[in-house]
Amino acid sequence: MIEKYDVVIIGAGVGGLTCGCYLAKADLKVLIVEQHDKPGGYCTSFTRKGYRFDVGVHSLGGKTKGIIGRVFKDLDLDALVKVNQFDPTDRIIMPDKEVYLRADPQETILELKKQFPAESNNIERFFRFIMQENFLNVYKSVKKATVKELLDSYFNNKELKYIFNVFLRNLSIPAAEASALCFVIFLREYILDTGYYPEGGIQSFPDGLTEIFKSFGGEILFCKRVASVMTENNEVSKIVLNDGIEIKTNIVVSNSDATTLFKEMLDVELKERCNTDILKPSISGFAVYLGLKDVEEKVFNGFSTTWPFTDFAIDSQAFLNEERVRHKSFFLTEIAFSTAHDLAFLEKSAKISMGIFSAATYSDKKWWVNREEEISDCLVAEAQKIYPFLDSHIDIKIIATPETFRRFTSNREGSFFGWASTVGQIKASFFPQKTSIKGLFLVGHWCTEGGGQGGVPKSVFSGRRGARLVMNELGRAWGYADYFL
Repeated sequence: MIEKYDVVIIGAGVGGLTCGCYLAKADLKVLIVEQHDKPGGYCTSFTRKGYRFDVGVHSLGGKTKGIIGRVFKDLDLDALVKVNQFDPTDRIIMPDKEVYLRADPQETILELKKQFPAESNNIERFFRFIMQENFLNVYKSVKKATVKELLDSYFNNKELKYIFNVFLRNLSIPAAEASALCFVIFLREYILDTGYYPEGGIQSFPDGLTEIFKSFGGEILFCKRVASVMTENNEVSKIVLNDGIEIKTNIVVSNSDATTLFKEMLDVELKERCNTDILKPSISGFAVYLGLKDVEEKVFNGFSTTWPFTDFAIDSQAFLNEERVRHKSFFLTEIAFSTAHDLAFLEKSAKISMGIFSAATYSDKKWWVNREEEISDCLVAEAQKIYPFLDSHIDIKIIATPETFRRFTSNREGSFFGWASTVGQIKASFFPQKTSIKGLFLVGHWCTEGGGQGGVPKSVFSGRRGARLVMNELGRAWGYADYFL
């Protein structure tokens, strides 16, 4: 490690890694500092007793037509990360029917028209709208709209509206508040080009980015924290690690929690600091990871990601909090089968992993520790209503609470998606990628670049865009085609 770098990146989530790869490829001296012992943030995997689990990300969208495909091409990632597409991608269980989302959007359209024939013309119109190549037209139409307003303008059937709301389950934002722009971007990446899973697990994606980054001369420090970002004359001058080591740099790119950055790391007060008190973080989650033994594929309907619904209340929010736990009111957000999409892994081990997830608000560590076994048992019981034979196949169980996710990522309140993507919180001016101090940039889901949050594709997009902003700051040519979500 040298004493001065052109750029220091805080955090090795996919936004920071993407940014680092482009900058290192441009022959800049780049250092990434990561608190964890592996890269990826929520886009990571872990193993227990031969079972492999994906922490939060279950698949990738946009590999062929979207931003992830563009990054694969720019960085020659295909040689390192092999990605296969599975189908069907999602199984939506409703009170009176089941609907499957397909890898091919045309097949999804046919599925929806079959289930809702009276809405056939509206389904065609809606997909033409979200699929159009000129995204500027989409942006102008929905930039100030809510999801409810968007869906009401196209559909009459409440059940059909609720199916499209499946992607709000993770965000846990009412349709009457959620940003339609964020929603459409999410659909473009996760319905129009979806169902991609890396060989070796979701960890293979950040591992591939890390290998590319190192091949261009980038350096990465694991198990280290940035304690301070120091400035001189309103310009970044250096960082200080948690062990006291000082590293000089005039460019810092933060892929870390915005509240920690602006309230604890920086030695000056910026306007963004006030915004950390105004904006509301997205919700966290409660997860139960199960290792399953002696499983036959046919009993799991092809291992599609499963979204169970019990009613058609489009504005209800299915999440856990203290009150709902006290009243024994438990909600499943989704059920995912990570290793089931990696045929090479199954051929070697035949060990299926299953993740049961519920959106959850943050409470203190002690509260969750005292109740995690009760909650996990109840969520498994809810999953057994869909898969009745489940208990006879459970080999191991691992629990993660919002406190677990807070500790794992250092995200405020264990947030899954950074700032909540409501209409009033997606303005680029709140947390712009180029901040109000010279040399400080943001990537990842804590920056607001005008489109809201959207998981891996949006983080990757912010990383690529952040690299371009840094290159402009340094007077370097960018050299890549423009990309707009």
